[in-house]
Amino acid sequence: MGRPPLTQQRQREILAAFERCVLRDGLAHTTVAAVAVEAGIQRTLVHHYFGGMEGLVRALVVSLTRELAQDFGDASAKPPRLAALLDFLFRRKPSRAEMLIGALRAPGTVSANAPLASMYEAFTAGLDACLRAEIPEAPAGRRRATAFAIVCLAMSRFQLARLGVPPRRTRALRSSAEVLIGALRGA
Repeated sequence: MGRPPLTQQRQREILAAFERCVLRDGLAHTTVAAVAVEAGIQRTLVHHYFGGMEGLVRALVVSLTRELAQDFGDASAKPPRLAALLDFLFRRKPSRAEMLIGALRAPGTVSANAPLASMYEAFTAGLDACLRAEIPEAPAGRRRATAFAIVCLAMSRFQLARLGVPPRRTRALRSSAEVLIGALRGA
């Protein structure tokens, strides 16, 4: 097996440098010039491969959403599936990918919206399939609404923590998800 093409290798190096800059300095303080310095390349190469900050943000979000989708798929393969998915969605500490996505969701970064919306839809569909298998008697509309509500609860927990909401409150979001599932069982 040969080496990956230089283009792919260079793009990975630039995205890794961008990731380090965002984690260290935040998106507001990250510039194309800073990414170039971090990557050890000329700024024109960043523009060549990504076109600027919007392209960098979009490429990193796409990469991160693929990573999270793979993690979601891995969790959904573990029995008991529903408990494993709840463990994944409501884990105590945010993953590196979730921290980065949170940092990339600054006002005005619309390039992150479409891949994130697709990921949330995939999570909802996967959770809905799991609920359908576990609670087949539940009405389809309520089941889909429950899956969507649980994904919304899970995705909001780190944003709430960033706003200063105490951990005991954000941990209660999983309990809320379990209440929704209990109500679905009684439907």
